[in-house]
Amino acid sequence: MNFQLLMIDPPWKLYRSYQRAYLHLSDRVPRKMMKATSAFGFLEDALRSITAPNHVVLVWVKDRYFENCKIYLDSLGYHYDRLYIWARSRKADGRKRPSAYLLQFHKGAGIPAAKHFPDPLSFIFGGDPKDTNTKPSRAYAIAETLFPGCSRIQLFGKLRRKGWHHLTFIS
Repeated sequence: MNFQLLMIDPPWKLYRSYQRAYLHLSDRVPRKMMKATSAFGFLEDALRSITAPNHVVLVWVKDRYFENCKIYLDSLGYHYDRLYIWARSRKADGRKRPSAYLLQFHKGAGIPAAKHFPDPLSFIFGGDPKDTNTKPSRAYAIAETLFPGCSRIQLFGKLRRKGWHHLTFIS
């Protein structure tokens, strides 16, 4: 099946190891680097094999991996469109959580959004999931509203949602 809308939550903590994988001999690859190479190889294979020619990718990323995300997806031929900001609540002890973003990219002609936001930085959404490892269901509702009728899949995610296919990487 060729999907038109993908929501991805890649393991950005492993990305730096993935970038350095070419520096190691194949018989002495550290475990973390092997896991990183497998995870990002899985992502690249999925993006090549299960996407429609024109599609949109929504990628979860935290502050410190923001630029890495843009560079990585640019290297795969994706074009950056817009940024959605997840306004996360504070932790129970009052400390601020790191900012998280949902970046929108497209390949080919992309898919025109059903709704248009004149200022991409003005779109801030809230919502806290019940589990710390999942993303807010509000983000899925936004994606469904912006791109109605598209075939949808989630990669690396943990939240199961009606209308979304689910494909994850198991190392």
